[in-house]
Amino acid sequence: MSSGRRVMVAVNGFVFQRDGAFVADGGFLFWLENTKLSMEMLEHEDNPYIASLDYHGDKAMMGKTLVGLAFPKDWDFLDIDAWIDGDLALPVCVGVQVLRSETTDVCCPRWDSACKPPSGQAFATVKFTPDGKMAYAVTQGESRRFEGEGFDGAQGWGRWADESAFSISGHEDVLGNAWNQSGLIDTDIDYIADVAVASASSSAAACASACSCIYMGTINHWTGYWEEVIGGEPIWHPDAEAKVGSCDSIWRSCDGKTWLRIWHKALEGMPMEPYWM
Repeated sequence: MSSGRRVMVAVNGFVFQRDGAFVADGGFLFWLENTKLSMEMLEHEDNPYIASLDYHGDKAMMGKTLVGLAFPKDWDFLDIDAWIDGDLALPVCVGVQVLRSETTDVCCPRWDSACKPPSGQAFATVKFTPDGKMAYAVTQGESRRFEGEGFDGAQGWGRWADESAFSISGHEDVLGNAWNQSGLIDTDIDYIADVAVASASSSAAACASACSCIYMGTINHWTGYWEEVIGGEPIWHPDAEAKVGSCDSIWRSCDGKTWLRIWHKALEGMPMEPYWM
């Protein structure tokens, strides 16, 4: 075997002592050099379960690493088991965390969490571009488990609007820190609440476009219907219809053709509700 072969390996599983005593469960990350394993590299992050791994750099292990998580960072096997049984739901409108490291030191690697994770609920699959200047992420959600109306528990899992989408990073800020969903098609939009234009120049000619970027706020609410009440406030009757999430969004387009989802949360109330204006 030639020397200098290095492979980064990620595994999910359990750790037991020789006497069978349980130690830990989660995701574990190693460098494999020929037949020698490095020290475990995610211990200081409490070993979250891993969905994907990508590395960009040389064989001297001085490159950049992305680790896409499979579930919320603090979930352990009992949480995952409860989710499989339908007793615990994945969070919505918070994204799926991606860890990044600029220098993967096998002794003391430093991991940073994304300040704005890619939208979705689970299983973040990450990939660097060949030049390492950008990265992509694809996520999944509750709808991946939906198996039809006749399947026991399917209605509780949901089948649409689970925020699973395609996101990019590296176009702004540090690569891996901020992820923006690309494309309106991956998000349920009930109506557009507002549109604003950020002008590139205040001295543009009167008939010339001074538009630099367009910002659009969209609302995604639970399906259902309003019941009018004589002398009182209308009552909303939700009809989930296996809908998973209801996340509102702010989008940005600087070319008038493509959109990035730069913010998403669940707003309270009825912002600019068109049905009651």
